[in-house]
Amino acid sequence: MFNFEKAKQKYNDIMYDCALDFLTIGTKDTEDAENKNKWNIRDLVAECAYQLSMYSTEGTLQYNDLHDPSDGGARNIHSPQGTARYCRDRLRGFVNQYKKYVEGVKAHESHCSDEYD
Repeated sequence: MFNFEKAKQKYNDIMYDCALDFLTIGTKDTEDAENKNKWNIRDLVAECAYQLSMYSTEGTLQYNDLHDPSDGGARNIHSPQGTARYCRDRLRGFVNQYKKYVEGVKAHESHCSDEYD
């Protein structure tokens, strides 16, 4: 059974792990809280999908962190968890786990996600 609060907590954990604190929902670090408090599961999946796409878009910090030849793409200077692969995999896992709940749900706002906006 789908539990939005549980999904939101998992989403927030991922955003903190990937040093995207401003994208959390309902925390002291949330930017544009009035708007983000209206987000639903489709918004969470779309944002994760967008952030995930940055790891395959040449020229982005995420892509560069993932493909850094100096240390095999292992380090992510933007993440306290330390790895670009870790963030990419968590984002992918969230999308895969929750995408089945977005059908028929309209996102509150656009997230630049190719599939979920």
